[in-house]
Amino acid sequence: QEDPAVYGPAPGQRYASRDPDKTDTPRLVRLLLATPRGKHRDEVEKTILIVCEKLPKGADRAEPVLAALANVDPSQAPSYLPLLGRLGGPKALKIIRSVLHSTDRRVQEAAVRALCNWPDAAVADKLLEIAGGSENKAFRQWALRAYVRVVTLQSDRPEARTLAMLESAMKLARKPEDRQLIMRRAATVRTMEAVDWIAGYLDDSAVAQAACEAIVELAHHRFLRHPNMKRFGPILEKVGKISKDPAVVERARRYRLGL
Repeated sequence: QEDPAVYGPAPGQRYASRDPDKTDTPRLVRLLLATPRGKHRDEVEKTILIVCEKLPKGADRAEPVLAALANVDPSQAPSYLPLLGRLGGPKALKIIRSVLHSTDRRVQEAAVRALCNWPDAAVADKLLEIAGGSENKAFRQWALRAYVRVVTLQSDRPEARTLAMLESAMKLARKPEDRQLIMRRAATVRTMEAVDWIAGYLDDSAVAQAACEAIVELAHHRFLRHPNMKRFGPILEKVGKISKDPAVVERARRYRLGL
């Protein structure tokens, strides 16, 4: 059983001032390896991430950690792979990919979690592959939710492409909460094509409320709403009728009036 005295205050508060050098990083990595899986290990991972973000722009954030892991037994992989996923970078990805199909279930799970922790859309294709093809139900859901997260982060990708990626995710989503997540994240695609796509789910009781939220979020943007009021107006009127959230209903009313 964990002793709170060993961990409090939170590691992030105690170590965030450290630097990604040959002294502090190995200490933090040793702490990570000695910390049981759970909220305390998550705190250590986040702290190491904060420390490694102090590296110069363009540097591989995983480098100091990989150096600290050089002599660590591979059996410790389940403890450090999720951290490598948070850090990202080509070297970390190479390690994660090499054990993604490990026969050791703990290692395989940690590798999948690492991909799901990835900080950007560089692993989006792999996440979609897992979401659509893994034999492990949990892996499929983790990967799907991570895919939706990374493809809706700010990027230079054409918005039409992002919407198509969300459409692909929706085809794989089975649980209502996953479909609702996709609806809400679709509000990051600020186009009328996204509005029309979301509006198509207003009659789907499982996701209608999330769709209402996404539509009013998109309607908030005057550059999108004002030139397209003939299309937006009826959609907002429908949102006002079916939403169960008074705040969403009020926003739909105001935006429909051009306020």
